[in-house]
Amino acid sequence: MVQLFRESSSLLFSQQLQAKPAINLALERLYYADGRHNPDHPRHGSFDGLNVLPQS
Repeated sequence: MVQLFRESSSLLFSQQLQAKPAINLALERLYYADGRHNPDHPRHGSFDGLNVLPQS
């Protein structure tokens, strides 16, 4: 299941699909879920790493 998510995440967030509104909405939701909208968050304003799953 994790492998399936990784593959679909990789496809969704590939550079060629970055301009699609649905992808931007997904990234924005992850941005808020991570708390990066808060100015005190160390990664405030950065979308880097939101489309990467941590290795377990």
